[in-house]
Amino acid sequence: MKKTVSMLAVLLSALLSACGGSSSTANSKPGAPVTVNVGESIVTVSNAAIYVAMDKGYFKDENINFNLTTLQSGATATQAIASGSIDYALAGSFDIATAAGQGIPLQAVVANVGITMEVCASKKFASDNDLTPSSSIDQIMTAFKGKTLGITGPHSAPDLVLRYLLLKYGNLKPDTDVKIVALGSVPAELTALQRGQIDGFIQSPPGCEQAAAAGTGVMLSRVGRLPGLNSVPQGVLYSRKDYLQSHADQTRRVVAAIARGDDYVRSNTEGTLAILKKYFKTIDDATLRELLTGLIQPIVPKDGKMTQREWDTISNMLQIQGAISTKLDTKEGNLWTNAYNK
Repeated sequence: MKKTVSMLAVLLSALLSACGGSSSTANSKPGAPVTVNVGESIVTVSNAAIYVAMDKGYFKDENINFNLTTLQSGATATQAIASGSIDYALAGSFDIATAAGQGIPLQAVVANVGITMEVCASKKFASDNDLTPSSSIDQIMTAFKGKTLGITGPHSAPDLVLRYLLLKYGNLKPDTDVKIVALGSVPAELTALQRGQIDGFIQSPPGCEQAAAAGTGVMLSRVGRLPGLNSVPQGVLYSRKDYLQSHADQTRRVVAAIARGDDYVRSNTEGTLAILKKYFKTIDDATLRELLTGLIQPIVPKDGKMTQREWDTISNMLQIQGAISTKLDTKEGNLWTNAYNK
């Protein structure tokens, strides 16, 4: 884990130098117009609530000019937060927990979805190992021994969850029994899969659906359906604690808009689909509908609120695979808070 410590040390240094700087004014007049710069780790159906809030004007209702930028991974988003180039990140709860294990003061303020990651394999690998979506997670992960799997970036949510799955369900040692390669982006993962350079990857949709449409991949498992993981928040909005405290009114308004988006996604299938089609024009209607109704809607949290039990699970997952050495303090006010979500 020396690389993890080294990277997070750099982040901590950047956080200290970034404190006090942002694109919006601290302690501005309540309700005053403000622009916020937000980075999403990747373009994903998992961020349906955000796209809805933008399309329906929920941020405008809060006098927020919401600038959304797409990055490459959760790790990239955390670096952007550390440097002060964005105000908030839309990425994985696992990124926050890993950083917290090294003393990096990040905090989640609203959840927009549970674990949406899918284990995607090349059609050849699945066929050679007689694997289908009906196969058990133990069979799937065990079959990856000696194989190569892709991730977007080191310490990203897919990387952290993949390592957990390999250890827990495959009894395999990441980087020893399985080669894990960082490819930088979802398009790069798709290309590597098509070229036979990797045997699979783990990613939120529509990565695997794009591979299936190209005839190169097959979705074998949805991680959020595994025991104990169905209520864990994966997609969250987070920032530095000092930034949140000095921009409390602004944060409450951003959170309010996202919480409205959460509730819309949960209750309005057709309206949400119409909005998602604007972002995922290459995904056919039937696949997009199945992703929304079969994967996203069941795990969108009511009002975007979080619980300590959910964060306990995240801490345990990261401790099992070695990303953190001891259990994190998961009480509200540390890694997460509902204080801005009223």
